[in-house]
Amino acid sequence: MRAALPLGLFVRCAATRDLSAIAALAAQRSGAAFENCLQSVEEQFGSDTERGHLTLIAEMDCGLLGFGRARHVGTPIDADSVPTGWYLLGVIVAPALRRRGIASELTRLRVEWIGRRADEAFYFANSLNLPSIDLHQKLGFVEVQRPFAFPGAQFSGGGVGVLFRAPLIACGLPHSAKPAGPPFSSTDP
Repeated sequence: MRAALPLGLFVRCAATRDLSAIAALAAQRSGAAFENCLQSVEEQFGSDTERGHLTLIAEMDCGLLGFGRARHVGTPIDADSVPTGWYLLGVIVAPALRRRGIASELTRLRVEWIGRRADEAFYFANSLNLPSIDLHQKLGFVEVQRPFAFPGAQFSGGGVGVLFRAPLIACGLPHSAKPAGPPFSSTDP
């Protein structure tokens, strides 16, 4: 049984001041050098901010616990295999706090945010990443393509990429033609 969300957990939009902590968590997860992760995070954040994409962080008084992104692919990268639409990208949670519902909360909030902008959301994963697949299936994502390739994504360890889709209108999420602001603040609470 999964533990309850940590008391005092707060989810908000990432800000420039969070990039170092995001990079540290990404470096811990990937084993890459912090400096390389920081450069990548800074580039992604700048690009995402300009394009209206989303990066959420989960934090407590002790600091950053996790983050997750949502990005829109507007022009088909590969019309035969990569659909246009909103994609959930990379939820990472601090190892000591996994299985506490933090990734689920970050994912649920990103799906709600996308639901105010679109009728569907996409997500892809390594076929061996069963915890992530299970989390997303509980939110209505169903497999639509295997194998799946997304530019820049690598699926290692013997697994293959798998594309999932969730119809958001069917889930009863609010939707409007004009994007609404996020249900969280990018400023300090």
